[in-house]
Amino acid sequence: MLKRVLTLCVGVLLLSGSMLAQVDLTQAREKIDDEKYSDAENELKGYLGQKAKNEDEVYYYLGRLSFLQEDYDQARKYFDQGLVVRRNSPLNLSGLAMIQFKEGKTADAKLSVTTARDINKGKDKEVEYAAAEALLEGGPEDIGEAKKVLYAMKDTDPKDPRPYIFLGTYYKKQGVPELAIDDLKKAIELKPDYYPAYVGLAELKFEEGKNTKENNAAIFNEGYNYAQKAIEMRPDKAPAYRVRGELYLLKKDYVKARDDYKTYVSKTDGDIKAQIRYASFLFLTESYQECFDELARIEKSTNTNLMRRLKAMSLSKLGKLNEAKAAMDEYFANVKKEEYLIYEDYEVYADILREMNDLTKADEYYMKAILKNTDRAVVFEEISEKYMTAGKGYETAAKDAKAASTEALKKAQAFTDAYNSLAKEGKNDEAKAQYALREEQLAISNAKKAEQAAKTEASVGVFALEAHYRQKALEMADPVGLQNYMKLATAQFKSKDYDGAEKSYQEVLKLKADYTQPYTYLLQIGKIREDADTSSIAWTMKPVAESVIAVFGEKAPAELDKTAKQLLLTSLEIMATYNFDPEGKAKNDCDAAKPWIQKIYAVDPEYARIKQMADFCKVPQPER
Repeated sequence: MLKRVLTLCVGVLLLSGSMLAQVDLTQAREKIDDEKYSDAENELKGYLGQKAKNEDEVYYYLGRLSFLQEDYDQARKYFDQGLVVRRNSPLNLSGLAMIQFKEGKTADAKLSVTTARDINKGKDKEVEYAAAEALLEGGPEDIGEAKKVLYAMKDTDPKDPRPYIFLGTYYKKQGVPELAIDDLKKAIELKPDYYPAYVGLAELKFEEGKNTKENNAAIFNEGYNYAQKAIEMRPDKAPAYRVRGELYLLKKDYVKARDDYKTYVSKTDGDIKAQIRYASFLFLTESYQECFDELARIEKSTNTNLMRRLKAMSLSKLGKLNEAKAAMDEYFANVKKEEYLIYEDYEVYADILREMNDLTKADEYYMKAILKNTDRAVVFEEISEKYMTAGKGYETAAKDAKAASTEALKKAQAFTDAYNSLAKEGKNDEAKAQYALREEQLAISNAKKAEQAAKTEASVGVFALEAHYRQKALEMADPVGLQNYMKLATAQFKSKDYDGAEKSYQEVLKLKADYTQPYTYLLQIGKIREDADTSSIAWTMKPVAESVIAVFGEKAPAELDKTAKQLLLTSLEIMATYNFDPEGKAKNDCDAAKPWIQKIYAVDPEYARIKQMADFCKVPQPER
């Protein structure tokens, strides 16, 4: 009997010392799905040190949490620790693969996934999903492999809706959201109350609405219905409130959007990432000061790289460029590996540098962004369009100021006339009043002239920036098209870079010799140069006119459209004027001018601008 008791005691000791309990991680996983990251992290950390049988899984989910919050260094530490606790832990190998893909170590990542799946042998669904999630972080080939894993999971358990959620992510990454929507709908067919599918569908609709320039009312309504259904099914869960809030942004209904975001934060029990997302929402609604204030409040308890980036963006929008740059410098310093940076990081920093007028450094960072994401080569085109719009705004303001100045001068003249009339009649007091009004209008006219000059100067500076980025866009274009050169040339012209504009317009004409618009600008450049030349008659318009005549001069007038016809007439007039007085010494050479006058009349017998010269040289106007 004593021996039996001793045996039992030894058994209990063995159980307590080596037969370790397995902790249930169901709730922690649900909290991650519900975006209650802080609660999930606290729960998972509570299991550490208990020598749980599945402690490696605890480390995996802690690593996944860090990965979701873009803290890749910490994620790697958790995955590595999981592999210390259990050598070749398949979950942590999959987690490690996600980091390796982020670092560009594709071969290592593939090996980690393959090893994880070989060890698992399809036994644990969580490992297969972790492997698929890792592969979705890779390149096109790896993403394709993820699809195979997910299809295998679908075949293994045809009634499980979960593979369709991951397939939705797969198709979204492939750039075919309509197929992602189809798969999420299949998940609902399998399980009509499957909450994640409704949230996923609402998110896809938000992305579609965000990326379309057309009326997105229908997109909003469809997305809203999915989010609403999710909320009705599970009003206690947070994600659907966030997505519905994002959908309200499409309608610019910021009040309802804000209410939903506040509810979202509340439903996550004040999770830090949820609070950061709320700050991001404030940024999207252009509430930049509120966004910054919210980040400052959160910063008292924590500071993440997401916050540092968002802080820099807010400061930039608030015009606090030095502080914005400092915030981005801090962000870069805290991201341990360049591979963890995303293209937006470089682009945000480049935007700040550009606003600080450090174009060389800005361009360097734009190129870094493009290397991260080749689709962002359009960034130069986007910046160019912004400067073009701003420049046109200044042009319009200058035009309005000129019109206001002219109107004020007209009024001043009217008051002058009234003053003179009253003064003649001896009505001195009334005359003085009219004189005062005249002076007032002259002051207004002068002020508007000054405004016109300032706006014109500002437009030149903005168009110079447009030209800079049009040049960058042209360098990135493949193939380089006619419009690349045309847009660059026009920006150069408006920025008064006439040499550059002339060169670019000539490139346009190499691609399309009968394109009228470049000739029009080239003639203007020639006129500007002639007007600036006070020492001699340069006739810089003449070569352009000769080119126009060479292209359009042999065509019958009926073959020319209105623009081409006017361009040809202007060019023939230039040649007539040049031949009439080539040295600018008033030595009128009618013999040399006559052939050009006759060519003008052949195109347009009623061309009035040449009539004075034609009459002088006795060239009769043809009868119609």
